[in-house]
Amino acid sequence: MTVDHITQSLARLPEVLKGKTNVTAILTALIRPFQDLEDVFQDLLLLRGVLTATGQALTNIGNLVGEPRNGNTDDDYRRHIRARIFTNRSSGTISELIRIARLVIYDTDAHIHLEKQQVGVVVLQIHPHSGAGLSATMADIAINFLREAVSADGRIILESGTEADVDTFTLDTLLASQAFPTDEASDLLDLDPLCANLDTVVVSTISGPSSGRTIQLVADGSGAGSLTDGLAAVFHFQSGVTTVANFDDAMSISAYIIPEIPGTGSNVLSAGDVLAATALTGGVTQIAGGSFIDARE
Repeated sequence: MTVDHITQSLARLPEVLKGKTNVTAILTALIRPFQDLEDVFQDLLLLRGVLTATGQALTNIGNLVGEPRNGNTDDDYRRHIRARIFTNRSSGTISELIRIARLVIYDTDAHIHLEKQQVGVVVLQIHPHSGAGLSATMADIAINFLREAVSADGRIILESGTEADVDTFTLDTLLASQAFPTDEASDLLDLDPLCANLDTVVVSTISGPSSGRTIQLVADGSGAGSLTDGLAAVFHFQSGVTTVANFDDAMSISAYIIPEIPGTGSNVLSAGDVLAATALTGGVTQIAGGSFIDARE
């Protein structure tokens, strides 16, 4: 908010001098340069920032960061400028790629899933929360940003749905109610309510219906325990010896299920922590017609 230094200065005059024409004129002349400087600073702060600039001022910012307007409205152009800034600074991390995608599609409730495939290749799936899906135009804009955001030797594939939400794989309300991250994984399972000593949240590393991935704990191992990896993962542990930290370490190298929120490492597993094959919670099965069918890179 602009400060009116002239009005404030005149208000601070002694009562005997208030309203005196000559005094008012002299004080106004003395304060005017400071007021002009204040106005310039306010202009810099409020009218030339990405979030507040409009028109040509916004175009100037876009040109500065290397993002042409291309006929966009101020609101759309502002999002693209912010995406360009993050792209220019990106080191290709998962969180950066997801943030850039969110800025471009401008849908805070969209489901975004990033999956690492082979070395140097990631697949980013976007499904908007509302409407029939991600438009081809928006997908083109998003992939152009994402190509530049990944590392120089990296490869990214954007998959987007063209079906409505009810016909496409989504995350259910359980995840939102537990306030766990949902951008980077498809299914989560909090083991704390199921195992007396295992306060760990595990997450699937691949997308798809949750019924396809299970985890089982069996008290037949020894020492730090061992993991039989796969869609049906089995952790073998020794009661009273294996710790939560041992479990987290074993799960962290799995190709299918990894710890999303590691547990308390000092806890020791016991025979009471035996867990039957349990499906990860949070996914719903795809319905006919719903899938990520539009891919580009």
